[in-house]
Amino acid sequence: MKILVGLVLTLPMMAQMTAEDRAHWFAKSTFGVRSLAVGGPFSAGWRTMRNRPVEWGRTPEGFAKRYGYRLINNSVTNGVEGVAGAAWGEDPRYHRLGAGGGGARLGNALKRTFVTNYDDGNGVNPVIETNRISHTCRLTVFPTQTAASPPQWSSVGEAEA
Repeated sequence: MKILVGLVLTLPMMAQMTAEDRAHWFAKSTFGVRSLAVGGPFSAGWRTMRNRPVEWGRTPEGFAKRYGYRLINNSVTNGVEGVAGAAWGEDPRYHRLGAGGGGARLGNALKRTFVTNYDDGNGVNPVIETNRISHTCRLTVFPTQTAASPPQWSSVGEAEA
């Protein structure tokens, strides 16, 4: 049983992920239809509507830059999650409840936000997983300044200014 810090839950056992399963998960979550045709355009469209960052403008070119930035960020995040998760036996897949009413399914979705499965069938809310979620949100919404991102995004305080 792996306990880093936090709550330990026994979750329904699923087949252990193989290297091939991880590669398929990475490809689907990064380059799948939902990522490229739904998540990417929605994210880029939302940021274009809010004109964030301002330097990219509300133009088709600005939309394309935001879409590309999101694709790169998603690729790096999923790659790190897949490789690092393999090191400690974490399963990055979302495990559906499969039955029950709306309340039970909503509860499962909320639980899956903070609880991760491991190869031994236990679910843990480790500090590492919570930090990964918060760091991913920080990188996705307010990335630090790089050559690809404008200076406006250099800190949280300046991001909404």
